[in-house]
Amino acid sequence: MTNEIKDIVIPIDFTKNNVNFLKAAMAIAKRHSANIYLINVIKYSLLGTGTAGSGKFYYHGNALLDNSENLLAQVKNKLENGGCKHVETYATVGSVAQSVTEYASEKSADLIVF
Repeated sequence: MTNEIKDIVIPIDFTKNNVNFLKAAMAIAKRHSANIYLINVIKYSLLGTGTAGSGKFYYHGNALLDNSENLLAQVKNKLENGGCKHVETYATVGSVAQSVTEYASEKSADLIVF
C-alpha cells in the first residue's frame, strides 16, 4: 500500500515560523508532484478598532484582505520559482480552525501542514 499525497493545504500567517514549514511542505509537494493550497485566515477580532457605542469604529477588513492577498501572491511566486507545479491562494475572514478545515475538505486535501 502506498500513501499518495496529491493536495496539500498550508495555513500561513506570514510570521518567521512559516519559513521552516514552507520548506518542508515544498519538499513534500515536489517529491509527490502535489498541488499546494495556501490559506490565510484573518480573525474577526482584527477587522476593526473602536466601538460602535462611542460612534467611532474603523473597519480595516478590506485593507487586511488586500494585504493578505498580496503577501499570498509573493509566497506563491517563491514556491513556483522553487519548483512547485501548482499553487493556489485563498484569503478569508473567520475562525482559523474552521476555515482551514473547510478549505481542506473543499480541496480534498491529503495533508495539512501547520
